[in-house]
Amino acid sequence: LNFAISDLRAENVSAGDAAVMGDLLRSELVKTGAFNVIEKQNMEKVLAEHAFQQTGCTSEECAVKLGKLLNVQRMGVGSFGKLLDAYFLNLRVVDIETGQVAVADSAEGKTVSDLKTAVRDMARRLAEAVQ
Repeated sequence: LNFAISDLRAENVSAGDAAVMGDLLRSELVKTGAFNVIEKQNMEKVLAEHAFQQTGCTSEECAVKLGKLLNVQRMGVGSFGKLLDAYFLNLRVVDIETGQVAVADSAEGKTVSDLKTAVRDMARRLAEAVQ
């Protein structure tokens, strides 16, 4: 199953923090063995060739367009943000063929260690749910 994660929308965190969280999620999804995860650099190359801007691509409609360009069956879109003293990663997995959200999940933590564990658990849940 070909899978890609769009840039996560940064909510009350830096764009750099959101990018790091996206990379962490990609790595954890690869570790599950359930997906062929498209590398960020390959995504950017394909999107540049098609002059497609993924910034702000958080809707299901945008995910479908992006997924078709990348030739993936599932596309993850969502956000990484901070609320009070906790961090949250929210992700929706869109089925590119139907345009429907196949699964939605979230991870939260107060420390980097908490977040890493929560993202690892999220990746496992996504692998089970999307199979």
